[in-house]
Amino acid sequence: MLVRYRDDLATEIDALVEKMMDNEMKYKYWNITNDTLVCLDTIETRDEIIRLSVAEGKLLGYFHATIEPNAYYISNLSVLCANLDTISFTFVKDLEKFMSYLLDERRFNKLLFEVVVGNPAERLYDAFIARKGGRVVGYYKNHYRLLDNRLYDCKLYEVINS
Repeated sequence: MLVRYRDDLATEIDALVEKMMDNEMKYKYWNITNDTLVCLDTIETRDEIIRLSVAEGKLLGYFHATIEPNAYYISNLSVLCANLDTISFTFVKDLEKFMSYLLDERRFNKLLFEVVVGNPAERLYDAFIARKGGRVVGYYKNHYRLLDNRLYDCKLYEVINS
C-alpha cells in the first residue's frame, strides 16, 4: 500500500499553493481539492485506475484514469506532479508507462482527456497524441475559471486504440 505518500503530496501542494497565483502556476491547480488526496493509493477497479510515481521513497506524483466500463474506454485522465518546480525524468517516464499500460496492456478502446489552453503541459499532450495517432477533438470556450478568476478555454484530446 502506498497510501503513506498522501501526506507527502499534501505537503508539496501546500508549499506550492503559496505560489499558485504566479502566472505560470495558475494552470496547475484549477481542479485540485483536498478530496483528491484522500484516494491516493495504487488502485485498480472496474471504474478507475490510480498509479503513483515514486523514486527513492519520495512521491513524485500520481495518475488517475476514469473508466467507462460498458464501452471500455478512458473518459478522463488526471495527472498530478507533486513538485512542479522540477518535474523529474522519472515522473515523465512513469506517465508514459501509465499511458502505455492503458493503451497497450489493458487495450482500452480510446482515451479522452483535456487541458486548459495555455497550460505548459499542453505541449507534452500535443506531442503524445502525435506519437499515438490521436487528435485534438475541439475546444470549449471559457470553460474553466482558474485561480486568477479569469475564464480559460479547454482543449479536448482523443486517442483511438488501433
